[in-house]
Amino acid sequence: MLFAGMSNRALEAECVESLVTRLMMSGCWFVYTELAGRYPDGPSGDGRPRVDVLAVPNRRLISQPVAWAEGAIAFEAKRPGTSVDAAVQQVKRYQGVTWSLPGGVEVVARRFYLWPMAPHAQVGERQLRITMQANRIGLARVGEGPRLYQLGSATGGCPLLTVTRQVNDVAVVYNPSGSRAGVRHGWRFNERP
Repeated sequence: MLFAGMSNRALEAECVESLVTRLMMSGCWFVYTELAGRYPDGPSGDGRPRVDVLAVPNRRLISQPVAWAEGAIAFEAKRPGTSVDAAVQQVKRYQGVTWSLPGGVEVVARRFYLWPMAPHAQVGERQLRITMQANRIGLARVGEGPRLYQLGSATGGCPLLTVTRQVNDVAVVYNPSGSRAGVRHGWRFNERP
């Protein structure tokens, strides 16, 4: 099963709460929940879209040495047992939606992630993986041990972002190229964290 980290009876709200806690612990994001949005072409038959979590990078993430360049990202939380295909179809409808932040600020998310995914989850069906890649939909994996979370692709390759707890801080590894080389606190490295 791909959606993991919670009991099968877990409510979607508990999944959202777990994600928000992990994002806030990292100190890298301004986190907003249950935001309303509007479709780029006006109203649709689906009603008004709502995103579970929108994360806007803060100064810590966008400044050197990390230099996050992906903009705001959105998460759709699903309880275990939910069909990945159904979740992907829902998120596809959210492409280009403008999300309304408090104070009248509007944001478009550049990437979407499904949460919570098992630590080593991969999407098996080839066509679904292609759809996810084409629509910038990834997997937000539940961390193991000190790892808070990991953002990656449906294929399970090198993660885009890994956030791990340290003694008095967190280590952020941003890997924009998807290769094994990335930047960790300004130092080049050639191995996975």
